[in-house]
Amino acid sequence: MNIVKKIYKYPLEIILALLIILTIIFSSFCLIDSIPLSYGKSRLICNQSDVDPTNISDYLEKMSSDHTVIIVLKDTQPQFVTNEMIEHLKDVGFKDVGLLEENALHSYIGILSKGRIIYEQVGSDEMITFGDAIDKHYVVAQSGTYNDGYTGEIFIDTIQYAPNISGLNIVTVDLEDNELIDSVGYDVFAEDTPVYRLENDSLNQMKSSN
Repeated sequence: MNIVKKIYKYPLEIILALLIILTIIFSSFCLIDSIPLSYGKSRLICNQSDVDPTNISDYLEKMSSDHTVIIVLKDTQPQFVTNEMIEHLKDVGFKDVGLLEENALHSYIGILSKGRIIYEQVGSDEMITFGDAIDKHYVVAQSGTYNDGYTGEIFIDTIQYAPNISGLNIVTVDLEDNELIDSVGYDVFAEDTPVYRLENDSLNQMKSSN
């Protein structure tokens, strides 16, 4: 009788204890993947790509076949996002990116992994965020307009890798081999669409992408 009274008195404590016991049992049989101690701390190994980013069509085609490509838009509606650039993004599988041609404010996140679209979101005049595990790494992508957030950041295990310039920021990674392949930004607010590559924490301008 006393045992029954204690169960009614401490139900949450008993449930928590049972969950801990079950977790220990499942872990011992390898039914739950453990999180490495370095999770959230280790920087990806830089394996700099030699693929020319100035032709966005060729660049996306070469990068997307074997890697994970993460795209975020920063700032207000890009003035020089051309129909050709939109079509290149559509060619690799992004279906909703055409909305960026509208005369309206939009945020945007697109993620492509090994030729397959795993996430795409077009926001309005707002900051939007993606956060989820991809290949045992936690990925956070943020896109904010000038009026809300004003950001274009891409975090892998809490470390930020995007150029974070006004325009399209693209980070390419090989998460299975823990490698940063490339980090580039397309300034779609300038008429000649200059391209920047982030190398050793320094932004270097490439030639025009046109």
